[in-house]
Amino acid sequence: MKKQFMQVETAQSIRLDRRRLLQLGGATLLALPLLAACSVASEKMSFLVVIRGPDGVLYDPGTLTIPRGATVAWQNHDTAPHTVTCDPALAQKQGGYAELPQNAQPWDSGDLYNGQIWSYTFTTPGQYIYSSKRDGMGRPLGTIVVAT
Repeated sequence: MKKQFMQVETAQSIRLDRRRLLQLGGATLLALPLLAACSVASEKMSFLVVIRGPDGVLYDPGTLTIPRGATVAWQNHDTAPHTVTCDPALAQKQGGYAELPQNAQPWDSGDLYNGQIWSYTFTTPGQYIYSSKRDGMGRPLGTIVVAT
């Protein structure tokens, strides 16, 4: 009889385990959309452009293609300060060139000294051509292409 009682107890334990398993499975199914949203948020991409010098300042890479919503960071590895500026009106005043997609806003990092980093998140697709205000807004030129 004791053996039979133990079998009944074990059967109840199994049912409880199954019930608990179903409860956990249901909770997991409900949590999946939240986990997926976290996964998408963590997949936002970041890119680095290095400002090199002093023998002819350049942006490395000079052209970068990124997805919409990605962030680009520029880090100055030169001993002289530089900016990362995409402002067609300012470039025209200084005899240089800059290009923005339609509806995109101009941007400017301000002075970046050796080792400093500045970043910008691109939300408008198109081509951005930028340069440094400190180098005459015409050279060097860098290009960011934001895919649609």
